[in-house]
Amino acid sequence: MKIRQNNVDYGYSPVFDRAAFTNPPKTAWPAYSWVWNVNVTKEGIIQKLNSCWENNIRTVYVLPEPIEFRPNNGGTLLENYLREPYFELYRFAAEYAQSLGMQLWLYDEGGWPSGSANGDVVLGDPTLVQKRINEQPKKLAAGETYTLPEGAIAAFTADFKRITGSYTPAADETILEYAPVICIHDNMPFPDLSHPKTAQDFLKHTHERYRACMGDLFGPDFKVVFTDEPSIARARWTVGIVEQFRERWGYDFLDYLPAIVSQADMGEAGRQARIDFFELGSEEFANNYFRAIQDWCARYDMLSGGHIGGEDETLGCIKHGYMHGLRVLRCLDIPGIDTIWRQIFPGKPVRNEKFNRTENANLFFPRYASSAANQASSHPVLSESYAIYGAGLTFDQMRYVMNFQAIRGITIFNCMNVTHDKSNHFMAGGRPSYSTTHPGSHDRAYFHEYAARLSYLCSLGTPAQDTALYMPMRDFWAANNAEAIAAEFERIGLTMEKAQGSFDIFDDDVMESCDETALDQGIIRIGFMNYRELWFPPCERVPEPTKAVLERFIAGGGKVYVVRGAFDPAIKGAEYIDDIASHVRPPVKCDPACEGIRVMKHTLSNGVMYYICNESLTTEKTSLHFDETSPAYELDEQTGCVFTAGTVCGGKTIIDAELLSGEGRVYLFTDDAIQTDEREPIRQTLFAELDSFDFRRVRSFVIGEQHYESHVIDEEARRVSPGDWQTFAGCDFSGDAIYAAAFAKPDAARMRIDLGEVRYTCELFINGESQGVRYMAPYVYDIDTAKLEAENRFELRVSNTPANQFVHTRNFDRYSPAQIGPYHATGLRFESESLESGLMNSVKLYI
Repeated sequence: MKIRQNNVDYGYSPVFDRAAFTNPPKTAWPAYSWVWNVNVTKEGIIQKLNSCWENNIRTVYVLPEPIEFRPNNGGTLLENYLREPYFELYRFAAEYAQSLGMQLWLYDEGGWPSGSANGDVVLGDPTLVQKRINEQPKKLAAGETYTLPEGAIAAFTADFKRITGSYTPAADETILEYAPVICIHDNMPFPDLSHPKTAQDFLKHTHERYRACMGDLFGPDFKVVFTDEPSIARARWTVGIVEQFRERWGYDFLDYLPAIVSQADMGEAGRQARIDFFELGSEEFANNYFRAIQDWCARYDMLSGGHIGGEDETLGCIKHGYMHGLRVLRCLDIPGIDTIWRQIFPGKPVRNEKFNRTENANLFFPRYASSAANQASSHPVLSESYAIYGAGLTFDQMRYVMNFQAIRGITIFNCMNVTHDKSNHFMAGGRPSYSTTHPGSHDRAYFHEYAARLSYLCSLGTPAQDTALYMPMRDFWAANNAEAIAAEFERIGLTMEKAQGSFDIFDDDVMESCDETALDQGIIRIGFMNYRELWFPPCERVPEPTKAVLERFIAGGGKVYVVRGAFDPAIKGAEYIDDIASHVRPPVKCDPACEGIRVMKHTLSNGVMYYICNESLTTEKTSLHFDETSPAYELDEQTGCVFTAGTVCGGKTIIDAELLSGEGRVYLFTDDAIQTDEREPIRQTLFAELDSFDFRRVRSFVIGEQHYESHVIDEEARRVSPGDWQTFAGCDFSGDAIYAAAFAKPDAARMRIDLGEVRYTCELFINGESQGVRYMAPYVYDIDTAKLEAENRFELRVSNTPANQFVHTRNFDRYSPAQIGPYHATGLRFESESLESGLMNSVKLYI
């Protein structure tokens, strides 16, 4: 399928600008889903948006959850979705958000997945209901005659011979009967998104109605339309599919239903039928749904964005009903990924059997969306993160997840959630959920500044990687060796990353759509990208047109590596290799080698930018060797400062780096003169150590009978040593506490206060004056001692997370599982990991 160039520059800049880095543009700030889970009021809208604005939430989108979305919830959800009262309140929210200076996105569904208009599409035209081909075993006794019943489309004998007319087995036999059945999602018939009329009706019920109500508000601050997890049936049955398939491929796919529906072994012909079936289905899905929405957005100067479901699984293309991830993502102006399930997290992989998912897998799937964007000339790439990470999620963990995505090309971060009503059973809903009652809630505003600077930097220039890894879609579709080939595909990508390799993912559509004139120069030119090196996993089904392009590419000087395995594709002129790491060309060399370091390089019109991230679970020290001689600058996303960096030696720039787990560093090389800040030197002379404190709780977060509650605490201080405050403040205490001590003024102009480990956010006051908030490691302050007195008061406000309350409360016991939601148990398991709280070790003062 030919790739269409989208040419989207939303949030993009070709140059680094110091002022924009310090104060990022609106497009860089993280977006929050604002869940309308109850009937909202204008007063409630004002209160919620004011709270968001005060905490540096600059972009929101309304995610409606109507009654029909969760009919068994047991509580009152949003009424009048897509009716006049709803649109009146939606417009009020949009106008008020814009009056504050906020951006608004348009979410296109009531709940998820997108495409049904909360059931209105099928209600309006029942012929558009989604159907799948169901396989039903039928037991026949010897001598019993079987004929195909009304409603069935085919039947097969036990040895997969199609039954025509009647069939009488000589012995007892179980045959297979196939018939279309309606697909139901949350008790609601779902539409067939591969049918060309469905998207048009969906647009009529949703987008057109929003345009009628909000069209004059569309503009720079109301520009993105978000579609969420649309899918088609894996074994889809749609109007005219038999005729469409026969016209496209010249045979009847009904002859191969056992292979298509249940992966039965019907030989090579059956495997080819699966390939042809999914090829046609993915094209219909891409063109009839995604392209239709993209074209509507283009007509009104809007941008289509969103993601498919389950893209973190390599074989999710089959399991989750989108058939071909890269293909459909390239039909979005802002393609994205979903990492709401802890698919990315600092930890070892854990299998969640309840939801059939692997947590903490940390695969390279964000590259699917960024590769699709790069190949279709779209600069922005989004992610949806955190929704089911639990209320114990810390900013250190958020940084790890965000940097993991950024280093793989994500530029816009959608955080979740702001839930409108968190009363009663809604208190237990998807967690984390932003609330001003939570401990340290206002510290979130500082993290948003960090995230906005990171997003701004990721949006600069164009990706510089010239390497791409082949995704063997036809092998996945054929199914006979799909698991083994997918495992090799993942292994190769992970090994390349551990060697600091940076790469895109490509497929046969890229080979069909690339610039033919560049092939003779050894370049696969597509969108922004110029690939000079292609990698292939062991696979069997590289199509002949792709091989023809590869031969011309190799003849022009391009490099093709095939990693040897059980299924080696025959590519003329390719180099077949066993050792992956030794063939990787990293943009940055680490000395000593460090498998936890990841690298991304962007080319700007005024230089080049490198993003470095430590994905190991420990601090890493290494020297970074860059093939650059222009002046180097370190860009600190946390403070907005710019520092000079590096030493030029032998035609390279060497920068010594020490990175915490999940920490990132950005280096800019440019000949432009950039205003810099003075870096505080590391002070190593220990002046004093504070290891005993007056401790008192000042505010508690409580899960009450009906609401989250915040209580001011007035108590006498007690003398404590550093360590987990559960031992003296209570295991269920979530809130804010003060650690107080005294120290003498040092005989030095500057002093560094190192708090060590804090769980989880803090604000330091010296003699009553705030020295700032620290919301993730390192918890360090540099102090001008000229303002100090002979004796000084040290006061540290420390906040933990709501996890302690969630784990220990019994107030949710009175609600049914339907009310409390499907993710509560998972949330509790995650939250049990974040119970340790407070100032964990002594405070060291250095001069």
